[in-house]
Amino acid sequence: MLRNGSLLSLLLLIGITAFAAPVNFSKQVIDSTFPANGRPFDVFVADLNGDDEMDIVMTLIDFITTNERTYWYANDGTEVFTRMVLDSTTTSPGRIDVGDVDGDTDLDVVISANNGVFWFDNDGVGNFTKRNVDPAIGSPRQPIIVDLDEDMDEDVLVLTSNGLFWEENNGSENFTQRTIDASPVSDDAIGFGDFDEDNDIDIIGATFDLSTGGSLLAWYENDGSEIFTRIVFDTVTAGISDLVVEDLDDDNHLDLVLVLEQQNELDWYRNDGHATFSIGILKTDFVQSPRALKIADLDNDSDEDVVVAGGNAAIGEVVHYDNDGSETFAKHNIDNTTGNRQRVFVADIDGDSVDDLFVTSQFPMELVMYTGLGTATGIKHKSGGSLGAVLGQNYPNPFNPSTMIEFELAAPAHVRLDVFTVDGRFTRRLADGIYRDGPHGVSWDGRGTNGQAAASGVYFYRLTVDGIPQTRKMLLLQ
Repeated sequence: MLRNGSLLSLLLLIGITAFAAPVNFSKQVIDSTFPANGRPFDVFVADLNGDDEMDIVMTLIDFITTNERTYWYANDGTEVFTRMVLDSTTTSPGRIDVGDVDGDTDLDVVISANNGVFWFDNDGVGNFTKRNVDPAIGSPRQPIIVDLDEDMDEDVLVLTSNGLFWEENNGSENFTQRTIDASPVSDDAIGFGDFDEDNDIDIIGATFDLSTGGSLLAWYENDGSEIFTRIVFDTVTAGISDLVVEDLDDDNHLDLVLVLEQQNELDWYRNDGHATFSIGILKTDFVQSPRALKIADLDNDSDEDVVVAGGNAAIGEVVHYDNDGSETFAKHNIDNTTGNRQRVFVADIDGDSVDDLFVTSQFPMELVMYTGLGTATGIKHKSGGSLGAVLGQNYPNPFNPSTMIEFELAAPAHVRLDVFTVDGRFTRRLADGIYRDGPHGVSWDGRGTNGQAAASGVYFYRLTVDGIPQTRKMLLLQ
């Protein structure tokens, strides 16, 4: 358990379930004043200026004029936000991902757009410089930051209407396009994880097939050398608007949950640990056009719930599907007012151990925060990095010859824990694999991969969960 461990951790260890009362939310419109025809699209929450407060990133698309923007909203620590322009030069910015692209311990932003995929280099205090991932890639839709080849630098996985690609980072943020699958003819959604549990990163994808009018669900098996074999495991007759990779039933195998927008349906594919998926309908009672999906333990009862947002101009919903612990889900409406909601993000932005929701809406044009109310206990993440994971400060610090590094997970996940020198040279990998939810501790004996004692000095240790890193410093005194 972390030295300042949560009550949820204790309850998990002794087998007692935390309370599961429905969570109440207070709605706050963060922004509704945009340039003419500007439509909020994607949203992400992370600490962008290094002040240990969670900020917001949002893309604004415009189908009529040229008022596209990417905004970031600086949090003053009391959830009062100041809007700033992150970028105004990118045509039709779309999906967002956030991670440490250049390994300098601050969070950068990757955005797909009509004219390519770009990353925005953060100077650590929220000033961004636009750089290329791939300005020539055709019709990119969804980028994901992930170290696909596990060479200690972050690559970018990109789904386009022309195929599935990964942009290999050479360690100096020069990217080479690699083809995973050139056969998709349209785009839907992608995710990643070790689905067959062979200790490399596989990919899962949903692509629309124009020839059949249906969507193909496939996982791409990694042979360990980033050569991928597509294995189709289902076809559906309606478009898939979003998918999430998560261990929904707490059996330590990564499952798949997806949204079928045209059928008002949520489906759940259970993984047996060998990437054999059993198919089931999770819910069919979303009123109109579910579009965006997130999975989180919203009520802090130690099981994973489902959050869905969607609707059209007349009917809109933000819904919490509460898991009773046996994967029976009860529907709780968070907001059913008019709105065409596009994307949703879940994070504990105010650090009260109750999750908050962030939703973009078109018609009306709004960025909305739903603040979770209550006094729930449990680990939630306030500072930048991997949501649902907390990285503790090592102890003792300074240390000689060994130290303990502790982290805590809100849900099972693939974890990497690495040590670097202050100038970024890799020193030692301490953890790499699937870890259960709850607290964990890993020791470092002060030695490198060659078994030799490391030199005295400052080192960084980096925890990467679901592709998003957290980093802290430690001091070795030999």
